Amino acid sequence: MRRTIFTRSRCAPACLTLLALGATPTSAVPLPPGATVALSGTTVAAHPSLAGVVLQDTLRPFTLTGGSAPPVTGTVQDRVVRENGSKQIDFYFRIEVSPKSSPYHPRTMQVARITYAQGLRLDVDYRLDGLGVSGPHSARRAGSVVSFQFAAPNIVAGSAGSTRFVFIHTTGTAFHLGGKMQITDANGRHAVIPAWQP
Repeated sequence: MRRTIFTRSRCAPACLTLLALGATPTSAVPLPPGATVALSGTTVAAHPSLAGVVLQDTLRPFTLTGGSAPPVTGTVQDRVVRENGSKQIDFYFRIEVSPKSSPYHPRTMQVARITYAQGLRLDVDYRLDGLGVSGPHSARRAGSVVSFQFAAPNIVAGSAGSTRFVFIHTTGTAFHLGGKMQITDANGRHAVIPAWQP
């Protein structure tokens, strides 16, 4: 029997987004403290434990400003999923650039999820079986910050470009709105927005 990628809880809102470019799917990649790991994308077929219920799905607008380049606007889909089997919490995000910001072809982009409990085991990757067209090539963990690096051609590109769903799997079973997400590009533009966290 085939499992669904996500199912929606009646008591929760809706929406989010992640990342990546086609590659051989693998399971999620462990990300220990101080490590940098390569990412190639995965699917729920390759990693069945990812199947779960969407508890929160929030669209958060952002504007990248700073440097000498024009501002860039878009939304981040910030999602919380409770896995069906383990009941542990996974945090997803997807970035979508507004058509009004086209053309947008940054050489590099970094997305940092800030304030993750340092004692938690974390696994990371992006979903090949969801929305979006591009994904990060690597992830890094430093203290309470988990950052994802995008580089050409694996970046948001063109009109209304969007990343695939990127996820952070945790061993936690609770979450709250107390984290931050910082988006930075090679042109010196940046934005900081609220985010769900363990």
